[in-house]
Amino acid sequence: MNGTPRLRIRPDGVKFTDAVLADLIGIRSTAAGRALFGRLRAAEVSLTIEKPDAPTEPPNAWTRWADAPSRLGKEIVIAYDPADWPLAADPAGLTSTDVLLGRLSDAADWVATG
Repeated sequence: MNGTPRLRIRPDGVKFTDAVLADLIGIRSTAAGRALFGRLRAAEVSLTIEKPDAPTEPPNAWTRWADAPSRLGKEIVIAYDPADWPLAADPAGLTSTDVLLGRLSDAADWVATG
């Protein structure tokens, strides 16, 4: 991989960026979150977090290789909108932090398995 691994947020306004940063800080504040970021750093993966191009109904989030299907460069894109969680129909359900944690876990699993 050329360069150092990094985490980028593709900007989509201050509110989106602030919400993503709040979720990342929440994840990083736990031992499990720090271990997850350590796995991603050790795998030398670069991550880009972006808002889905079009709002999804129902809300959804996904993880994908940036250069599928070749998987060159270990670059992964996570698409989610923190404003979508918790769902209006299930306010006690998943939070945006839970959703991002799941997507980051997928990324770590993908690079671990090649």
